[in-house]
Amino acid sequence: MVERVMQDLQDLHLAPSSVERLLGFWKRHGGRRAIILGLAVTLPLIRYEYVPHVLSTAVETMAEGYGLHLTVAEWETAFSDIKIVGRDVEITTGGPYREKRLFRANRVEFDWSLTRAISNGFARVTGCWTAVFGRPCAIPDEIFHKITIDGATLHFERSLAGAWNTEDAFHVESLDHLADVVERWRIPAISGEDVSISWVEHLPGDSGGGLVEQRTSSMDFTKVVIGLSNLQVPVDERTNPTRFTFDGQTADGQVSVAGTLNPSRWSTDAWSPSYDLTFRLVNVGAATFGRFAAPDATVVPRSGRVDGEIAMARTGSTLDKCRINVRLRDVQYAPNPRSPFSQESGPTFERQLAEVRVNDVVSRDCVVVGEEQRVLRVSQTLQTLVTSSALATAPPIVRSAAVYDQTAVVDGKPATPAEITRQVREQLSADLGQAIAGEKGAAVARALTGSSTGASAGVPSSDGNVVTRGARSVGRGIKRLFGGGKSSSKPPAKKPSSR
Repeated sequence: MVERVMQDLQDLHLAPSSVERLLGFWKRHGGRRAIILGLAVTLPLIRYEYVPHVLSTAVETMAEGYGLHLTVAEWETAFSDIKIVGRDVEITTGGPYREKRLFRANRVEFDWSLTRAISNGFARVTGCWTAVFGRPCAIPDEIFHKITIDGATLHFERSLAGAWNTEDAFHVESLDHLADVVERWRIPAISGEDVSISWVEHLPGDSGGGLVEQRTSSMDFTKVVIGLSNLQVPVDERTNPTRFTFDGQTADGQVSVAGTLNPSRWSTDAWSPSYDLTFRLVNVGAATFGRFAAPDATVVPRSGRVDGEIAMARTGSTLDKCRINVRLRDVQYAPNPRSPFSQESGPTFERQLAEVRVNDVVSRDCVVVGEEQRVLRVSQTLQTLVTSSALATAPPIVRSAAVYDQTAVVDGKPATPAEITRQVREQLSADLGQAIAGEKGAAVARALTGSSTGASAGVPSSDGNVVTRGARSVGRGIKRLFGGGKSSSKPPAKKPSSR
């Protein structure tokens, strides 16, 4: 029968050369031997040549679908199972960050387990019989059983305008285009060992005189271990199905992140990821994070430790939850000499701030970081909220400095130089009166520095406030008593002439 079929194909010039060779092998050795020898030759080729080629092509196709610039120096095949290993894997971006690598790994292993592939294929056949009738299959294909990343570095950078380099790395034309390029794939596990992360923020500098300057603030995480489980791409309509864990060191502190997320969530053809994560801080230096997050703040931490948690949940552009619960241990602060408030308040503010030492728990809401009307730096906003709460019982001028920072960062309403001058002078006068005569002295000091308002005209009186008017009237009385006061309206009598 085989000979007749092949003869018909040859007559129609449709028999490929490989099939002709197989037919000749069949004639010489017989059907049974031909099958055994054929399997012995073709199975290793399929396992170690065809399958790795298909898997590496799948990786490159997925990266192309997401618009990533992926380069792999070399693909290798592991003979223990069907695995492919990428050496010197890099992901670069376009735009202003094109000279910097977003991701680089010495080794990335893609594990395609043969036994799991057979099991997953059987599940798809038995569970997706509706596909025969043109209905979509509810079970995604398991293209990889596990992806292991070793010796990787991640570089996250945010421009002065608020754009991240990750935004330049991912360019998806549309959800339909992505779905055409990338099939529905499920990846049960992704793990990263010995990962390093660099986080760089660009901040405004001391601009002026026609020059626009900017500064950078960076934080590094080392010995990072990352894990994701139950990931599905490119579309996943479940509620945060992927489990995410992160453990890393920064200086001598430990930062951990745990929770669930959905990086494959879409809303009306727009990428709209969601997450519910808890950030845990253990023995993190207050000065390390404070100077990174809010280096331009008036009040900057200079020593101490921070422990606690920050819980955040987001769905697309909506922040569903944000709660701060941290403990400050022996945290001390220093004034920022670049701050206009510090320059105006002088040594009094510096002296009172140096006496502050915080050992307290800060527990407050932080949903303001999800404000959609303005672009907020999340790290800066969180640091500002923690500082303002920690200094709630500090001396008045120190509290005023914390309020000044919160108004500028959280409310987006930085005080004008005139407002800063007035606020500092009023606070210094109140502190002086408090030191001299308690609350009554503070009230007198405020009266001395304040201005009265005309009762009828509603404008400031040229004679000043009540206290200053009274002081001036007493002075005029003394001058009139001892001479030198104002002369009367009548001219002085002339000296009579002698005749």
